[in-house]
Amino acid sequence: MDSARWQKVQTLFHEAVELPEPDRRGFLEAQCQDDPGLVGDVLVLLDEDGVAEIRCWTATLPKPLTSSSTNPTQHLFHSKSLAPIGLSAS
Repeated sequence: MDSARWQKVQTLFHEAVELPEPDRRGFLEAQCQDDPGLVGDVLVLLDEDGVAEIRCWTATLPKPLTSSSTNPTQHLFHSKSLAPIGLSAS
C-alpha cells in the first residue's frame, strides 16, 4: 500500500470510528465509490480497533475470586481490621 492510499485509509478510519457502528459501512461506501477496495481496508481496521478496545477493557476487570479462597473478603479489602466496622481497633 502506497503512502497516499494509507493516508486515505487513515482519514476514513478516523471519520468512521466516530460514527455509530451500524452507520459506518454506508458512510464508507458513499465515500469510496471510486475505490470500493478502501471500504474493506477501513473495515478491517475498524474491526481490529473494536477487538483492541475489548481487550483493553477486559484487562482492567478485577480478577475473579478463586475457589480455594478460605476468606473471600480478603480479596476485596486490602487492610486487615480486627474490629467491626465503625469501632476502633485500639
